[in-house]
Amino acid sequence: MAKSDSERKVQDFQEFFSAAEARLDRWRELNEGTERATEDLGRARKRLAELLGTLQANEDFIDELVQLREGAKALQIIRQLTTSIRSASDDLARLIGGIKPPGV
Repeated sequence: MAKSDSERKVQDFQEFFSAAEARLDRWRELNEGTERATEDLGRARKRLAELLGTLQANEDFIDELVQLREGAKALQIIRQLTTSIRSASDDLARLIGGIKPPGV
């Protein structure tokens, strides 16, 4: 009877430790998977931050191009206005030059 009790105890412990070892293996796998997923998440975040930085730089560049284009349009309008004012001044000067005071 002592032998069968001891065999049963050995078998019980083997089953217990076998189950515990299986759970330990699952926990190790979970830990390793979590570490890999966390590292992957870090790489994905870094890539997203880089792309957002590039997008911001491109947006700033595009904004600058728009401002330059608007500035060039404003300069063109100022030059056209200057030409029109000079033309009007020349016309007015000719008109004034053509007016003769009475009795002259």
